[in-house]
Amino acid sequence: MTQATSFVKVNSVIKKAAILIAVSGILLITPVLAEDSTSTARPTVQNKIQKIDLRIDQREVNMQQKMKELEQRRLAEGSKAAMFRQKLEDRKGKIASHEAEIRAKILAFKNKQKAEIASRVNTNLNKINQNQTDQMLKHLDNMSLLLDKLAARVSSGSPDIKDPAAANQAIADAREAIDKAKSSVQAQAQKDYTITVTTETKIRADAQAQREQLYKDIMATRKLVIDAKQATSNAVRVAKSGKIATPSATEKEGTTSGKR
Repeated sequence: MTQATSFVKVNSVIKKAAILIAVSGILLITPVLAEDSTSTARPTVQNKIQKIDLRIDQREVNMQQKMKELEQRRLAEGSKAAMFRQKLEDRKGKIASHEAEIRAKILAFKNKQKAEIASRVNTNLNKINQNQTDQMLKHLDNMSLLLDKLAARVSSGSPDIKDPAAANQAIADAREAIDKAKSSVQAQAQKDYTITVTTETKIRADAQAQREQLYKDIMATRKLVIDAKQATSNAVRVAKSGKIATPSATEKEGTTSGKR
């Protein structure tokens, strides 16, 4: 074997050894890198899961708090309603006594036809007031129920609620309008429109005065109910669009005139 051939063989052996050493190094390093990469990725995923869990927990807490507030509101409204019904019963007794007293005066009229008409008008005015206020209170109760359902959807994080903060503010504004209207309606329901009989010759004017006063009071109260209705509709629109709606010209006209 020549010296050159021996040198080539030695050189080949050295190259193979170098390649083996390099491959071994890669095989040793790769698991470590893989482990480091996995260990780095794992906390990131865990952090995301923890954040999601926290959001879900917070949402449940908010929902439970909102449900508690709604229940407290229902209890308070139930108590107020019971007090109002009691006042209404007391008012009915007083009005019945007042009507009986006025009826006795009317029956003493010489003109029996006029007496009969006056007696009928005397009874109808208070019935009209009762029917109108009962209907208004029913509408306001329905508005409150609608807001309760809307508030529950906002608290539950329903995806169709675009801006929860804006929705909650609109709901609060609507509740304020409803409470204001309800107080006015309840006060209206307790009014007495029994005719004030002065003399037989003036009974027609007396009845007309009470009729006009009833109409004026009902229209003023009805305007507040319309305002509450528009505030409730606005809360629904805000919840779905995330934008505060501007009342249209028709809505403004309806609120001002009391007609809708």
